[in-house]
Amino acid sequence: MPQIGDTVRYLNAVGGGTIVRIKDNIAYVDEDGFETPVLLRECVVVAPAADNKKSTQNFKAGAAASCVATTPSPAHTQSVPAKPE
Repeated sequence: MPQIGDTVRYLNAVGGGTIVRIKDNIAYVDEDGFETPVLLRECVVVAPAADNKKSTQNFKAGAAASCVATTPSPAHTQSVPAKPE
């Protein structure tokens, strides 16, 4: 059964997103900032809410480690000749 926070794809249509709320048998799926009402039985869970939190944490940790500022070494720079005056 889909739950709030699950990442879902639509069973009979193109698209998907994250469930932001559920009311009766309707799931409201956030897709690029817009909530789309979808029947719960039409949602296929591709990543449960617990997995979403783990993958987000892993992404943040990996992104922080890979975002190291570097300066180019002289061997990788190209000099441009000065324009004659």
